[in-house]
Amino acid sequence: MSITVENSSTYITALWEPVADEIEAVNLEVIGTIPTALNGRYFRNGPNPTPGEQVDHAWSAPGMLHGIRIADGRAQWYRNRWIRTSFLDHPIDNGQQADAKDLTNHNCNPGILHHGGKIFATADAGFPYEIGPELDTVGACDFGGRLHTPMNTHPKIDPVTGELHFIGATRTTTPYLTYHLLSPENNLIRSEVIDLPEPAQQHDMAITEHYVVFYDHSVLTDAAMKAYTTSPFSWSDTKQARIGVMPKGGTSAEVVWFPIEPTFVLHTANAHEDAQGRVVVEVNRVTRENWDLGFARLGGAAPTTGALDMRNPVPESYLHRWVLDPKTRTVVSSRQLDERAIEFPTINNDHVGRDHRYVYSIAYPRHDARDTSYSIVKYDVTTGNNQELSFADTAVPGEADFAASPEGSGEDEGWLISLIHPTNGDPAELWIMDATDIGGTPTARIKLPRRVPYGFHANWIPDSDL
Repeated sequence: MSITVENSSTYITALWEPVADEIEAVNLEVIGTIPTALNGRYFRNGPNPTPGEQVDHAWSAPGMLHGIRIADGRAQWYRNRWIRTSFLDHPIDNGQQADAKDLTNHNCNPGILHHGGKIFATADAGFPYEIGPELDTVGACDFGGRLHTPMNTHPKIDPVTGELHFIGATRTTTPYLTYHLLSPENNLIRSEVIDLPEPAQQHDMAITEHYVVFYDHSVLTDAAMKAYTTSPFSWSDTKQARIGVMPKGGTSAEVVWFPIEPTFVLHTANAHEDAQGRVVVEVNRVTRENWDLGFARLGGAAPTTGALDMRNPVPESYLHRWVLDPKTRTVVSSRQLDERAIEFPTINNDHVGRDHRYVYSIAYPRHDARDTSYSIVKYDVTTGNNQELSFADTAVPGEADFAASPEGSGEDEGWLISLIHPTNGDPAELWIMDATDIGGTPTARIKLPRRVPYGFHANWIPDSDL
């Protein structure tokens, strides 16, 4: 099945081409040995239009989950299911989603997480959707009627308190940003309006031990700003990009805003406080040029004439670090940490908001041809001694989620789990890799029964967390 679009480029390539049906397979073939300590599910979310549906952008398509069940050293099943939101049968314009009166009507295609014994599919445009452990859609969740804004795609769970921090943003109506706090039992216990002068796109955030971090950056979401696509997302050359740092338990008036260079922060690797009490924020930073390229690759019109390099299927971004001092209200430093084009940075989630040493990410070919291969990168942000597992041009790895070893104590003692997409259209594989040495032979390769379209975010969900 293929999909046509009305603009000059399309996100539908061999990697993104959707599948037309839902299937299930059991007792999957395994090359290598699945660690017996891994008992759980790997769920991956992504865009997948229904057969015959025309979609102009990857961010506008209905969401589909792909899941692999692992237990007792076996790959018990694979299945894929559309997320059954009301959007699936009654799609609305992407620019209206975050302001719809019905916050259940959105495509729900980017995120997946688990918290408080439940699994949630998340998006920036509406309520999270609860997902059952067998991949069924339970329904939209507003936490007992207390949530009145969307939930962003990337909430942050404090590994010490068990609380979940998230934000809700709207695109055309105030307040443009609201901060929320969930208890470990999924009770919404706090909501705080954060004053913003205009609606910047809100996809991610960060926490530290004592602070919450917001991004008020260069991409605006006013539906009236339609620079060269039908999407409401537009880069502003005049807006001052900022990072906001608010004490946990604080108010909007207590947010310290730090001006930064023109930037779009798509994803946070992590944030923490250093020995001087400064806030260190590590993200994958997108520049103006790479915003235009990345947005076009996902379906927006090409910003320049000529062929669009589609080898990198996602926005081109680079690992970047800011050091911010809340006491002096100054940006101490701003530095790009690597020249690879990367996406989907992850860490050992026991270190969310705390000091970390390792960041795992997916690297893609750069548009300037400096790098031409796909790889998984293990960054050592302390020593700079990084590791890389290259796939050359034969396969594209998906977001690598970290699963800690129950017998390990080191930050990288565990496994990276990633969905691997062959570029020739062969069936996908789920790779389990020793996180202490990602360049070695995979611990296990689980062979799936079909090609899986490339997608967005993944989550390893241990049985012990359900």
